[in-house]
Amino acid sequence: MRIAVVGAGPCGLLTARRLLEHGYKYDVFEQAKTLGGTWVYTDRIGPDENGLQSTCMYENLVTNVPKELMTCPGFPFSEDKLESYINQSEVLQYYDSFAEAFNLKKYIQFCTRVIKILPCGDKWIVTTQNVCTKHVVSQQFEYVFICNGRFSSPFIPKIPGDYLFKGVKMHSCDYKKPVKCFQGKRVLIIGGKQSGQDLVWRILKIAEHVFLSTRESDYIDEHKKLTLKPEVQQITEDSAVFDDETTELIDIILYCTGYLYVCPFLNNECGVKAENNGPAPLYKQIINIAHPTMYFIGIPYVTSGIPVFDLQVRFAVQAMEKKFQLPSKVDMLKEFEDFISNKSKNNVPNKHIYRLSTSVESKAYCQELSEKAGIETVPVVLFNLFDKVRFESSRTSCYRIVDDNTFIEIDSK
Repeated sequence: MRIAVVGAGPCGLLTARRLLEHGYKYDVFEQAKTLGGTWVYTDRIGPDENGLQSTCMYENLVTNVPKELMTCPGFPFSEDKLESYINQSEVLQYYDSFAEAFNLKKYIQFCTRVIKILPCGDKWIVTTQNVCTKHVVSQQFEYVFICNGRFSSPFIPKIPGDYLFKGVKMHSCDYKKPVKCFQGKRVLIIGGKQSGQDLVWRILKIAEHVFLSTRESDYIDEHKKLTLKPEVQQITEDSAVFDDETTELIDIILYCTGYLYVCPFLNNECGVKAENNGPAPLYKQIINIAHPTMYFIGIPYVTSGIPVFDLQVRFAVQAMEKKFQLPSKVDMLKEFEDFISNKSKNNVPNKHIYRLSTSVESKAYCQELSEKAGIETVPVVLFNLFDKVRFESSRTSCYRIVDDNTFIEIDSK
C-alpha cells in the first residue's frame, strides 16, 4: 500500500509521524526547499526563482497562543524553554526537531509540487513537478492526505472605489519588516484579528498615524498615533470613507484580511471543491465523501490546532484501517448538509463555517471524532488553557501543563 501526503508543514509532519507508527509506506511532497510550511520566514516579497510565493511569516513574529497549545502529542518543547509565547524561529526549530526525532525527513521530497490528483478506480494518480528541473512524474497511490494549509492565497475584499486609490496597497503576506515605505505615512490597516492587532504596533513605531478598521476594538490598547475606525465604506484616490461617515486621508492600505483556502491540484473528478473557505463536502471536516480514501487535515480553525489536527490524523488512520464503519455516502452527505445548515441558522458567515471559535465547540468536535473512532481525545486542559489566554493582550505570561486536566502559571525568571 502506498500513501501520498501533500505538504510538509505541521499537518504533513503530524500525518507522516502517525503513518510511520502504523508501518505504512508513504511519500511526502513539499514544494518548498525545507519543511515547516507557514513557519518558514524569508524577507523576500513575491515569488522566488521557481515561482513559489513566500510564506505569510514576518520578521520577529511571536506566537499568538502559548506553545503549550502548539505542542505535538508525545513531543514536548524542551523543559529549558520556560516562555510560553515564542518566536517564529523557535517554532520552526521545534518542527525540525520533531522531524528529526521521528526520522521523517527521508520520506519528504522537497522542491516537489503536486500539480494534479485524479481518481483512478479505487486509487489515485498523483502528478508532481520538480520546481527546479520542471520534470513531471505521475504515480499511483491507494490513499491521499491533503495537508497543504490555508495560508497561501491572500484574501482582499472588494471595497467600492479601491481601484481609484493612488497610494500603496498591500496584503499582510507582503509585510516582512517595518520597511521605509511606512516612514511618516498615514496607514490604514483593514482587519483587526491577530495579524492586524500585531502589525499595528510595529507600524506605529515609524508611521505618522495608523487607522485600524476593525470590529475587535475591545481588545486594542489606546495610543496617540492610533485611531480605531469602523468598516470601510468607500475608498477614493487619497482617502477612506468609513461607516460612521468620517473620512481620513491615507497614504497606504494594508489588508490584514486573511486567506482563502485553495487546492489547485484537485478538480471536479475528485468529488470536492473549494467553497466557503474550505473543501466540500467532507465528513467530519476530514474525509472526502465522494472518495473516502482522501483525507484533509487541518481544515477547521481551532482553539488548540496541533493536538486537534493530530486527532484528525488518528481518526483518518482508523478509518483507513476500517477500525470503525463509515456511514453510507448518502448519510455522510446529509450530515455535512446539516452541518452547513446549522452554521447558517446561527448566522455564521460563509467564510467562517469551518471556524471552531470557542473551546466548547472544539471540545465537542474532538469528542465526536474520539467516540466515532474509539481513540483518545484531546486533553481538556488545553481547552481550559485556551479559555484563559484567549483575551490576553500581553504575551508575557508563562504556563506549564501539570496533567490532562490542570495547568499552572509560572514565573519564567
